[in-house]
Amino acid sequence: MKQLFWGFLVFLLISCRGNDLETGVYTNIQANDSLTFFVGLPVDMELYKDYLFVYDFFGENGLISVVDSFRDSTLFSFLNTGGGPDEVVSLSNLDIFSDQGRNLFGIFDVNTKRYRSYATDSIFTNQANLNPVLDRNVNVSYSINELYKTNRGYVATGFFPDGKFAIMNDSLELIYYGAEYRPQENKNFSKVLHAQANIGKSQLSPDRKWLANVIFHAGVVEFYNLETDTIVKKWEFVKDELDYTVKNGRNIHNKGVEGFISVDVTEQNVFALYAGEVSDPDAIATYGKYVYQFDFDGNLIHIYELDRKVLDIRIEGNNLKAIAHNPEPIVVSYEL
Repeated sequence: MKQLFWGFLVFLLISCRGNDLETGVYTNIQANDSLTFFVGLPVDMELYKDYLFVYDFFGENGLISVVDSFRDSTLFSFLNTGGGPDEVVSLSNLDIFSDQGRNLFGIFDVNTKRYRSYATDSIFTNQANLNPVLDRNVNVSYSINELYKTNRGYVATGFFPDGKFAIMNDSLELIYYGAEYRPQENKNFSKVLHAQANIGKSQLSPDRKWLANVIFHAGVVEFYNLETDTIVKKWEFVKDELDYTVKNGRNIHNKGVEGFISVDVTEQNVFALYAGEVSDPDAIATYGKYVYQFDFDGNLIHIYELDRKVLDIRIEGNNLKAIAHNPEPIVVSYEL
């Protein structure tokens, strides 16, 4: 009976959005500022006060570069690649959040399933000798792609056959798998392969009550409530549905264009970066130049076309920052 109740509640809450809503205001915008510090291959970033925490995939002095956005300079880098106490094998998403009055910086090592969080202010004073506030392995059987702190524990995405999200307690122990993947047309593909086809990117709202998720191989944005007993989808926007096949028994091949590749959530809006191009197997990554802006009810309010293709976006107030790689690594700023 409880499962039927939640299923009916999800049905009432979900609002399906589509191409017919793309008649809203459409604007071309030009970059008005840039950070030209040298980094190897920046792939992710988080904003903290007047600083950027940039994940540099090929960082020589550390995987995380702390950048002073006013002085256009890298202050320092930390977290080296390796298996030592202060090292990581393969870094997942960055997460800056507040918990019990402290500002924290969380990282997750996808290879070792080790999660660490640091007091963000202490990173500036103890650059070479970081002591984590929390250092613990995650007790989940399957591969994890992202991990975020919530008000109730933690939420993760990964290759989970029994649900799109793993919900964990404060001890990083699994409570349940929640929410569904996109509809699976070909039932011959395994659940794990279908989970891999649904891989994407997530971001939480500043108050940690909401989660937005996008799917790389589909033009889909989903918005979830994290404050109930189960994770509940509030709405979804579907520009291009997930459509894929499997080659050689394990390689996911997207039949359509690449979809939304980055997402950010502010106090009132969701911003999603759309690619809309066929994937180039020789490219370093997939890029996009269209930023869709939604309110928390799923209404599409604006589409911005950037003056260049970018990899990742972050929003603060009316300012949009984006990572671009061509012709060289750079962080560009736009006024919305």
